[in-house]
Amino acid sequence: MSSSTSLGPLAALTGPRHGVTTRRQAYEAGLGKNAILRLITRGVLEEPVAGVLVVAGSSRTWEQRLVVGTLACKEHGLAIGPSSTRLHRVDGFEKDEALLIALPKGRALRLEGVAVSQTLHTYPKSDRFEIDGIACSGLARAICDIAPLGPKVLERSIDDFQRRGYSLEWLRRTAEPLRVRGRPAIAFVLAEIERRTVDPALRGSWFEQLVEECLRSPRLPGLRRQFEVRDQHGAFIARADLAGQLSVSPSKRRAGSSTAGQPANSATRPANTKQLRKGGSSSTSDGGRSRRPRRQFVHTSSAWSSAGLVTSALTCGRTEMLSARQSGRAHSGS
Repeated sequence: MSSSTSLGPLAALTGPRHGVTTRRQAYEAGLGKNAILRLITRGVLEEPVAGVLVVAGSSRTWEQRLVVGTLACKEHGLAIGPSSTRLHRVDGFEKDEALLIALPKGRALRLEGVAVSQTLHTYPKSDRFEIDGIACSGLARAICDIAPLGPKVLERSIDDFQRRGYSLEWLRRTAEPLRVRGRPAIAFVLAEIERRTVDPALRGSWFEQLVEECLRSPRLPGLRRQFEVRDQHGAFIARADLAGQLSVSPSKRRAGSSTAGQPANSATRPANTKQLRKGGSSSTSDGGRSRRPRRQFVHTSSAWSSAGLVTSALTCGRTEMLSARQSGRAHSGS
């Protein structure tokens, strides 16, 4: 078979699998040993692992490296753990670079960046799947496998599992046979399933969990309803349905600046003080007089993080805003 003729079946083999195929598949497609050898010699194909062929010049993606790993050892490899959860697009694993392959007992694979677990025998047919041409564990088994990564990772993954409409019973039936010696993290999976059975409320996204943690932080003051924000002169600026009040202490006070609890004059007010509010700016003016509230921070669509950062998180409803500029125009017009 000529090299030009060989490229047709080669493209059909490698296209669906990120530029990767095996010698066995090439033989079945009609490419003989001599044809494959010529393609390797001419730089059309590469053989990074015995029996696995890669199209030279193809994109060296994470998926391609994973395919090579699963097709090695006579195509017995199975992507598991974080590699499988990324293939399933589980929340939080979209950019995970781990390459973890399950192989039969006694098999070894020497491939840079690829970790091997000789646990393929623990994956029955019901726990095996294929995504984008890559053999991997099923979604329920993948979540069980990432349980050792920690309770937060597990909780986030099961949230995603439930939002897709899958039953916790499927996850339970997958986890129970794995509760054996050497797998202590499976107990956390079963405990999380039990907790969700008692409290079935499901978050709309993991971001809600982050907000909950922010609001539970002991570093934050309590939220107050219908909180009025006024400037140092007592003039009304805004009314928020929910808000918190913080004091800002600059790291270095300038000469003439205020002490704790006392307002500073406009000349010594710290430049990093900001008033965060929905639809408004950090300062307003009324007849040339600058207003910059020093102590109040309005959070109508924000929540604090434990690190002190402001993150878009809450929608606290309608906020009544009074524009000093418009008020000043009304007075000048009268």
